Amino acid sequence: MLPIISVLFLFVLCLKMPLFLYVMTPVVLGIPHVISDIRYLVIRHSLLSNKKYAALVFLFSVLPVLIFTFLFHPGRLLLGLVFFHNVVAVIIWLVHSRKTPAVYKNIFLVLWLFLSIICVVAPLEKIIPLQTVIHNMGLFQAAHSLVPFVSPALSIKLLVLFVFWQMVHYLIWLILIPLYHHKKWPVALKSLTHDFGKPLMIISAITFIALGVYAFYDVWSARLLYLKLAGFHVYLEFIYLLLIAIKPERNFINNVSSVA
Repeated sequence: MLPIISVLFLFVLCLKMPLFLYVMTPVVLGIPHVISDIRYLVIRHSLLSNKKYAALVFLFSVLPVLIFTFLFHPGRLLLGLVFFHNVVAVIIWLVHSRKTPAVYKNIFLVLWLFLSIICVVAPLEKIIPLQTVIHNMGLFQAAHSLVPFVSPALSIKLLVLFVFWQMVHYLIWLILIPLYHHKKWPVALKSLTHDFGKPLMIISAITFIALGVYAFYDVWSARLLYLKLAGFHVYLEFIYLLLIAIKPERNFINNVSSVA
């Protein structure tokens, strides 16, 4: 029930404070979620033990698309990658959480899809606080910077959709996947140092604190800095998704779920 209740709560939250979540959650939750991403996709011997498949997938499918799109529509490529990498986490969780009852996963998926559609078709301008301003940037400015090639009304809706997908993305990497493998949150945290080692944990903590301090001075620049630092993990998730497509019988994450 936790995924279902969480998705509903996050949707309401996105309608109440879309701009705040858009700018602040990457600063606060971005680095922890990237750590989780690396932990379960790389360190726990999934991609590392399948480097051959990852390389082939990237070379013959991902790389040509990236090159072609970057040459002709670089802005839209980056927008598409940022937008739809949030969906990848949903697919990974649905595929690999095999112990979760199917009825819960089906309800979660239908609810997530339904609320996503609501974000685009509903008259959100009557619900969300359009006049919100954070550090001299309002909702319309932020929406235009995210999707500059659509109408202002549609850009607002797409920003809300992006925030909703982003929040669900963080939910999966920070709560659902760790709890699925470790059952209890303290156990997941305790084994984190074992997976990363103290040096990497110290570096991650310093980066997290420094980004937070920077956000007090300029939250939008801090958000942009995080996106630049964490951009690599977007490609990591897409490669992993293609690995699932190539070898669906392999449950890469669950193969290592017994590690402390």
